[in-house]
Amino acid sequence: MNGTIYNAAVLRRYNLIPQQTGQIQIDPSELVCIVQIRNQSSAPRSVFDDFFSDYQTVRKRISAPASRINVDPLPSGAPASFNGAVGEFRMQASFTRDSLNANEALSLIIKINGTGNINLVEAPKVEFPADFERYDVKTSGNKEFEYPLIPRGPGEFVIAPVEFSYYDIAKRKYVTLKSGDLKVKVGGEAGGGKSYSGQMLPAGVNKQAVRSLGDDVRYIKTGASGLSKGNPMFFGTFSYLLSLLLIFTAWFMARRILDKHIERNRDVAGVKNRKAEKVAKGRLKIAEGLLKQNIYSAFYEELYKALLGYASDKFSLSPADLSREKIKDALSVAGIEESVTSEFMELMDSCEYARYAPDSAEGEMENNYKKAMKLITSLEGRKSGKSGVKMRGALLLIFLLTALSLQSAETPDHRELWNSGNEKYIQGDFTSALENYLKIEEMGYSSSQLTYNIGNTYFKLGENGKAILYFERTLKLDPSDGDAERNLALAKEYTLDKIESVPEFILTTWIREAGYVLSSNGWAMLSLLFAGIFALLMLLFRYATTSRIRKTSFFSGATALLFAIVSVMFAWNQKSDFTTHDTAIIMKPVSSVKSSPDNSGKTLFILHEGTKVKLLEQIGGWQRVELSDGRQGWIISVDIEII
Repeated sequence: MNGTIYNAAVLRRYNLIPQQTGQIQIDPSELVCIVQIRNQSSAPRSVFDDFFSDYQTVRKRISAPASRINVDPLPSGAPASFNGAVGEFRMQASFTRDSLNANEALSLIIKINGTGNINLVEAPKVEFPADFERYDVKTSGNKEFEYPLIPRGPGEFVIAPVEFSYYDIAKRKYVTLKSGDLKVKVGGEAGGGKSYSGQMLPAGVNKQAVRSLGDDVRYIKTGASGLSKGNPMFFGTFSYLLSLLLIFTAWFMARRILDKHIERNRDVAGVKNRKAEKVAKGRLKIAEGLLKQNIYSAFYEELYKALLGYASDKFSLSPADLSREKIKDALSVAGIEESVTSEFMELMDSCEYARYAPDSAEGEMENNYKKAMKLITSLEGRKSGKSGVKMRGALLLIFLLTALSLQSAETPDHRELWNSGNEKYIQGDFTSALENYLKIEEMGYSSSQLTYNIGNTYFKLGENGKAILYFERTLKLDPSDGDAERNLALAKEYTLDKIESVPEFILTTWIREAGYVLSSNGWAMLSLLFAGIFALLMLLFRYATTSRIRKTSFFSGATALLFAIVSVMFAWNQKSDFTTHDTAIIMKPVSSVKSSPDNSGKTLFILHEGTKVKLLEQIGGWQRVELSDGRQGWIISVDIEII
């Protein structure tokens, strides 16, 4: 070149596999190497120089300039067996054995080689007969996939041709490679045995694990929807606080009632006052018996005692004060109407006169009996007519507050959409089912059952990122949902990013797992239950008559209070996690994580759909995210969706 002779050599070759489309800049590459340069010095040579060599060795830093390439997206219409392979490949498939006995092992070997992104090639999907027990695929060499198998029943089996698809860059089209039919003959089990209805009955009983012939998400929730508008967390809501208030109010009212009961029982006069009507009517009952027997003197004697005893008990009059004038004054002081007072005094006079007068007509005896019964009933009604008004008012207020707090969150429209969505899902119409579920969500209603069903539907439709998002939302609402946890684990198996999480302190893990035994609503209900038990035990402690009962109720109440506090802490922790929006799911198939919140930043790493990230900071349309292994970077906000 320009009169100079150069020796050219390939120093290093890179196989680059782009994982995103568009313009990509490849940074300059540098290399330090040893170069021999002809010695052109005109100085006289030393006797110590190499006689045969006129070259000298020097270290030189060489670099290749930066380059820019345009990455086109893969064309649409990829076959079902395509799993991301790009380049040019060849495939071979064969069994390690052509024939064997039942319960013996063999392997299906699939070899794939060629040029391209062979390190990213995944094992082809192979449909095996139900009688074949399959184990984990082993990978080795230039993508050699070994499928260990153990046939459990005899027969001649043919496995459909294995398909492997890749995109050929040179031909600019998808190419599908197919193996031939794979045949294997399985004989009877070694050691003997009998066949019955196509199944082997071995000479000895061999236990074996239950075979998993397929994997799928667990079924949708078809029962109660649990829909509620706004915040679905019961803890901290008006209803929760009202429930606590009702427990405290019930405890306070029970304490007041019991205190008054004890105080009233200590008041002898008060006890007589409250029992005056009962005692008087007991004597009137005796008088009624005498009336039926037509015993004149004894009847009026008992009737007089009933009236006199009632006045004594009701108005706390001593036997010395049971004169006509004292009784009349007591009735007046009690606010009894003059007409009732006069009638009461006249009846007493009639009874006193009749005790010493000749027998009168039976009809007059009956009239006096009815008059006495009417007077006592009338006096009791005037005395206690206003009692219980405050209690009824308080109960009415509590009823109104409870009715307001328990207004139904669901309407017939929501229930209809819920039932229709479930029916569509059962029929296999996942698109229509999803439309119904999302309509409920758009109306502002939510529940763990709804998000779970949405996640299932997205998974059935092949939208794995959305499925992971809604399963994560379900576990935020109800961390104890084992179905959602299992479905989330299944959906994550289809993601490309495998990230090792930084281990956390074991005590933190134990506490979190204990808190996830129940949902936040479950812990909230449990806290109310323990609060009610604590209130009852404190009443028992206060009013127990023996020291043993007091001691037992005290320690039991302390335990109930501790459980109530722990339940509140777990409920609060779950609600705090629910209201904190600091995690998100990658929604784009490929998303670049930059070193700065702009497109000019250096690409640190690539994330794929379904990967979970933690949100640390937002600047404009960019989010600073952190992976579970501690790596951080900036990602554009439109590529993620917050859980």
